[in-house]
Amino acid sequence: MEKTHIAETLLEMDANYQLKPLLAVNWQQVAPTTWELVLREGVRFHDGSSLTASEVVHYRGEEPRLLGQAGGVGQDGLPAHPRCKHQDPGP
Repeated sequence: MEKTHIAETLLEMDANYQLKPLLAVNWQQVAPTTWELVLREGVRFHDGSSLTASEVVHYRGEEPRLLGQAGGVGQDGLPAHPRCKHQDPGP
């Protein structure tokens, strides 16, 4: 039997190729290849634990294509503001 994984993404792209918020409610480019995300408050996992920047960074380590292939991810010290670094500029 195959397990079904239910997950919500940080952002989605609409029919006009514009980014729309999901788990990330806001985002800004803080350097040519670095984006800072503001996470939606109150998001909980099935076990009741909160979604934090640390969780986003951890998941990015497992699935690097989700937040950029190169560079890596760091945190600005705030629990709801993960940063992602990409090889090329752009969203």
